[in-house]
Amino acid sequence: MIDTENNESEPEENPDGGEIVPVKNYPVKGIPNLDFYRKTYARSCSENDDKAVRICKEFESQDRNRKIKSELISISQGNVSPLLLDRILGKNRPIKFVSWEKWALMMLATFNSKRS
Repeated sequence: MIDTENNESEPEENPDGGEIVPVKNYPVKGIPNLDFYRKTYARSCSENDDKAVRICKEFESQDRNRKIKSELISISQGNVSPLLLDRILGKNRPIKFVSWEKWALMMLATFNSKRS
């Protein structure tokens, strides 16, 4: 059974007899727009997200930027698996910014800034 409030599944019996930790179910299964952002902008800016976001804001459509922001909001709320984020965006960002959630908040602030 899934607890929708905590987004955790109910622990099941462990055949080995060890302690069971509930597994978190992440509602977001993919981040295609952030994958596009990384491949198109972040990689060409040597993973400098501040510079990459400014360029992305200038050259991408409002719709694409809105979709990227939506994915960042999902990350900031903890709705995306850290393993998925590590695979698609790399493992350095959460180390530099303490967590994926803090990285996403920084990215949203940069997207929403008036500076171009």
